[in-house]
Amino acid sequence: MKSREIHVWEEIKEDFEDKLVLGNGASISVWDGFKYDSLYDKAAGSRSFAPRLKSLFQEFKTRDFELVLKQLRQAGIVNQLLGLKETKTHELYDLLRDALVKTVSSTHPEQRDIQPCLSRIAGFMSRFGTVLSLNYDLIVYWAMLRGNTLFGQQFKDGFVDNGMFRDDYETLYPPYGGATKTTMVFYPHGNLILATIMDLDRFGTEIKLIRPDEQAMLRHSIIERWEKGDVVPLFVSEGDTDTKLKAIKRSSYLQVAYSELESECDTVVLYGFSLGDDDEHILRALVKSRPKRMAISIHVAGGDAEAKCEEVGHKVRKACLKLSKELNKSVSPEIIFFDAQSPGCWRNR
Repeated sequence: MKSREIHVWEEIKEDFEDKLVLGNGASISVWDGFKYDSLYDKAAGSRSFAPRLKSLFQEFKTRDFELVLKQLRQAGIVNQLLGLKETKTHELYDLLRDALVKTVSSTHPEQRDIQPCLSRIAGFMSRFGTVLSLNYDLIVYWAMLRGNTLFGQQFKDGFVDNGMFRDDYETLYPPYGGATKTTMVFYPHGNLILATIMDLDRFGTEIKLIRPDEQAMLRHSIIERWEKGDVVPLFVSEGDTDTKLKAIKRSSYLQVAYSELESECDTVVLYGFSLGDDDEHILRALVKSRPKRMAISIHVAGGDAEAKCEEVGHKVRKACLKLSKELNKSVSPEIIFFDAQSPGCWRNR
């Protein structure tokens, strides 16, 4: 790391155009309702979260809603096929699904609540070839839709009209529909817009949920599908870095999205990403992409910015050193810090 100087985004933006990674800080800056330690803690703190649900998470040794919902759904299907008449798995599934619906409903904004930010977010994302969001919320998806009305069909996520992900998504990179470039968007930790089908005939198929018609509100459409019980949401809600990586490996889509973190590039921008221990797998994947430069946002207000730079820089250098030894090649990107609240970046004017 050459310097602990903290730049404003406008000073460095021309040097970064390859890969943008968005952490929870990006979502919190848009909506304070996302400011909680974990989705599980938020749900478990509610009176409607039954003690037996807590016991279930403890038994599975996880805080991942998607995993527990899948296990309950699979158990119910197996019992049905074996002709075993029981109701507990279905009751627990319904209770947990309802708890998740209530928690998401209480924390997630409607699109109209954040509409003024979406054009600015789309403009920021549009300069990058690849955007990877680690957040489950719909902010990035809504910004994509807004961006495509401004720039033509620039933003693509690899999912086609039937909701299926295209294995040959690389063929989507050529611009069309009035766009001059393409920005591909991936969700390595999943997203509310994604789901796994639980019906017997298509069990395990991963899809993107779409609105039944243009008038339907997306968030409500998603919740309605959950309530029908034929899908479970595909997002990694909690867990330490090893648990998250296991969840990623259970999903064909999440594996593809994670591989995009590792794909080689010259420049990476991290915005709102704290580089915490629970996301060590993300940092490792980014270092594996062997960028020449990494720009990392720092929240300057309310703390010692220099100490933050030192802490973050140490984590990146440590990850680079470890990978350098494994590959027997030097991995040493230039690390540049910029003020997360400076003009022109993310949602800032």
